[in-house]
Amino acid sequence: MSGSASVNANGFSENYPSASAGMNIELGNVAGTFFQISNITNNAIYDLRVSFGIYKSYNNSSSANMTVEYSTNGTTFIPLTYTLGTGAGTSGWHYVTCAESFYASTEMSLRFKRNSGNSSVFRIDDILLTKAGTPAISGDGPNEFCAPDDIMLTAEGGAFYLWSSNEESPSIVLDSGIETYFCYITSLNGCIIKSNKIEVTVGPTLYYADVDNDGYGNSSMSSQQCEPWGIYQVLAGDDCDDNNAAIHIGVVEQCNGIDDNCDGNIDEGMGQDGDGYKSCEGDCDDQNALVHPGALDFVNGLDDDCNGSIDEAAVHTWYIDTDGDGYGSHLHVSNLSEIPVGYVSNFMDCDDNDTFRNPFAPDDCGDNIDNNCDGIVDNCAIATCLGDLDVNGTVNVSDLLLFLGAYGTSCN
Repeated sequence: MSGSASVNANGFSENYPSASAGMNIELGNVAGTFFQISNITNNAIYDLRVSFGIYKSYNNSSSANMTVEYSTNGTTFIPLTYTLGTGAGTSGWHYVTCAESFYASTEMSLRFKRNSGNSSVFRIDDILLTKAGTPAISGDGPNEFCAPDDIMLTAEGGAFYLWSSNEESPSIVLDSGIETYFCYITSLNGCIIKSNKIEVTVGPTLYYADVDNDGYGNSSMSSQQCEPWGIYQVLAGDDCDDNNAAIHIGVVEQCNGIDDNCDGNIDEGMGQDGDGYKSCEGDCDDQNALVHPGALDFVNGLDDDCNGSIDEAAVHTWYIDTDGDGYGSHLHVSNLSEIPVGYVSNFMDCDDNDTFRNPFAPDDCGDNIDNNCDGIVDNCAIATCLGDLDVNGTVNVSDLLLFLGAYGTSCN
């Protein structure tokens, strides 16, 4: 550091977050007083911006009373711009950042110089050099177009430029081809940084017909065009029915025998119980495979055949006989004028999966099973009188019911 300014051991910096609150440089109130920091080694930094703490003793003092300058060669100095508020209550310490960024150099210097104008005392502290930004390229206009239109790409933040197309100017104009462009941007101190990339497409674009105006195109109808025109309006040909705006990718699949969402499947998610019927085909319970149009209607509180009636009154009642022993279980069907195959007119079987268990089967004593469905296990008593079918020692209504259940009321 050099110059005519002095080190101040009083009036420490304050009132801003990075204030070091220690000794600082005082430029006093004499015009021409300065201090300079020379030979700053920062050649690895692309571009710089300077911030610093500044003290002024008068409210009306401004940035015009003190100049901040930089040099990349140690000889020629260029002023930087900063803002220092004036008016009541503005005396004291402030922290400011210069508006301009500049290129780093191994011979770079900073100089703070007191100008004439008033008798305010100025002090400087907490000088900070930071990287100002990242070099980048930008485009003026859309990056997809047709000739004879063009686009200008411009690189900023450097002293020298080398584009991926081998051009060396800050800006290049493109009017043909399809390519991704970037630029090597070099600072004055020789630091090279690769910019962001911009893809440019020059030429006609493939558009697909969108007859139904649902935003999805017909893959079998396309046209190379510089812009949307006529029925060719969209860039993707993924509509499986371009004559129906309700059919395209993303819609909710309906139960209608149509591939509504163009995923290659029809009515997916419908017909979930595997009975061969879908809800849109009359299946009134698509979670129960026993319920569907044409199913046998059981008296079970359900509309088994989906005809809108639950357990409709039966003219005849038939009971299923699974084991074929002539005796049925409690499950039955209604409204059938003829007895269905596999059904009987009684429900006297206590185990419809075992042919050897029914009301007239002999009770095998010792097998610990109610073979004759009388509710008693191993009931081996012998009837003592004619007609005592349940072998309980008396002839009563239960015996009559057993007889009628077995032989019915017909004399044939």
